[in-house]
Amino acid sequence: MAGSLPRGEIETGLVRAAAAFAILLGMLFCVPPAGMGQSRNAPQHKPLVTPDPARIDSFLRGVEKIELWPGVPPQSVDTDPADRPALYAFPAPRGKNTGTAVVICPGGAYLTLAVDHEGKQVAEWLNSLGVNAFVLRYRVGNWGGTKNTFPVPYW
Repeated sequence: MAGSLPRGEIETGLVRAAAAFAILLGMLFCVPPAGMGQSRNAPQHKPLVTPDPARIDSFLRGVEKIELWPGVPPQSVDTDPADRPALYAFPAPRGKNTGTAVVICPGGAYLTLAVDHEGKQVAEWLNSLGVNAFVLRYRVGNWGGTKNTFPVPYW
């Protein structure tokens, strides 16, 4: 059949995709217990979990910040900085850049953002694979007196 890939190339591509998916699942769900492999005297790292834009900006200082809306976002009923979504760009190193990009939406149960372990650390890991990463700071519900709560869109 003209224009189709040989069977071996299709199987190789599927195996690579399955392996990448398995690695990602392993990284997400097979995390060792806190403190495992660390000496008792080692300083403990407390990940940043906050929706506070000032703390996120400080934590990610030096990382390019891209505001998604000029001024107040659509459907916003408040002008609080926490209501202004932004992307933080983590470009892949020039020699490794594959041209692929991923937007990372750190979790937080619509109350906060796990910017460190579900944002920055994932972005740095993707960079090591040659993937450009963007960490999204999105709106969360009723933080710091904001009037934007569900069902206002999160973005």
